[in-house]
Amino acid sequence: MNILGYEFQGPYQIGTELINRAAIYVILDENNNIVDVGQTGEVGIRL
Repeated sequence: MNILGYEFQGPYQIGTELINRAAIYVILDENNNIVDVGQTGEVGIRL
């Protein structure tokens, strides 16, 4: 999925188990509007 010129994997549904690694993530609402952008060293635990 391309967001503002950056390529992201997904979208993923709520409850999807993710590999625990460093990541930048984007949370979208049901209309694909950006709700939050963040970074974590442990995306599998964070989300």
